[in-house]
Amino acid sequence: MRTKRTPQGFLSKKAAAEYLSVSERTLDILVSKGELPAYRVTRKLTFRTADLDALAERRRIRSGHEIAAEVLEEAEQQAEERRVTQ
Repeated sequence: MRTKRTPQGFLSKKAAAEYLSVSERTLDILVSKGELPAYRVTRKLTFRTADLDALAERRRIRSGHEIAAEVLEEAEQQAEERRVTQ
């Protein structure tokens, strides 16, 4: 009997759903919206772990400290630009 295996670095749909803690249907929606690439390396859809990690990072909620630091950095850059142009 031949064992079906998913190539290294790829997860089956079921494993990918578990990896992200979402349903398989949610994966289908993300793929149809173009938010998550999927591959047919075998007969079924598979997902690269790097793509799953990238999706999770894009959807990460930033903390108030991160947002404040970005705003402060942007304000400092604008102030520096004003000093240079004067």
